[in-house]
Amino acid sequence: MGVENFITRPEPKKLIFALLHNRTPGVACFEDEKKVLYIINNPLTLEPFIAKLLGKKTNVSIVYEFYTLNEICDFFKFLYQQTQLGTILFQQNVTIVVNRRFISTYSIKSTLTIQLIRYLSLKHHCQIVSTDKEIYSKMISLESIDKLIDLENVKVQPNYVEARETGSEPHFDLFIPSSWDSWNRIIVHGKSVIISPDNDRVDGIIRDEKVLEMLDQEYEAQISEKNSQVSALANYLSKYDENPEPKESDIAREKVPKTMNEFLQEVLNLDEISAS
Repeated sequence: MGVENFITRPEPKKLIFALLHNRTPGVACFEDEKKVLYIINNPLTLEPFIAKLLGKKTNVSIVYEFYTLNEICDFFKFLYQQTQLGTILFQQNVTIVVNRRFISTYSIKSTLTIQLIRYLSLKHHCQIVSTDKEIYSKMISLESIDKLIDLENVKVQPNYVEARETGSEPHFDLFIPSSWDSWNRIIVHGKSVIISPDNDRVDGIIRDEKVLEMLDQEYEAQISEKNSQVSALANYLSKYDENPEPKESDIAREKVPKTMNEFLQEVLNLDEISAS
């Protein structure tokens, strides 16, 4: 029996990246007995540095602060291409953190934004959380970062309730694990949103699988291309971003379902419109 059988080797530390939106690039590193945390501002400008840190490591988690669809698509494109080249062996373990301000208003843009983020999350096996920036900023630390990664016991409360950190337990307005979500659920979400007038459903909100199939094909074509370009998802959002938001008086004139039967009838009507 060799001496090496009696030598204990410490387990490699878990590597965590907190990738934050900030115009000024910057890196901070913190470490304890179990993990190493890199806080990186403006990560798209530091891709070679991130690739070098990732290397052949597999025990890696990423917390990505969403800011625009184009930026997050560029980041996933970077991960995909580095993996294809064999530069990194990263197995996706990503939490997308969405500031509640992007999705808290009732609008075409907010609905489309979360639908497209959900598509990306499914595509890359991520999980999504949404809360106030003040709350998740406090969680970007060695002591609290695991709360944005290990979400089995996550607490979610309605977004009409002010989210505040109670003791050491943060609250999220939204939590979507990739294992729960599906294209069908993204479509059902779109069908449940009534913003446009009854005679005009051309608002871009995803209510048909054909739209997701089209976006998926365009995204697949772009992710392997070397040239930088505006992502298909960002392009799709921009088509409907300039539409004026409905006024309260316009919303009041619309027929809003008051019962479950009325709601289901509205969904069925949307299916008929999509099929025509």
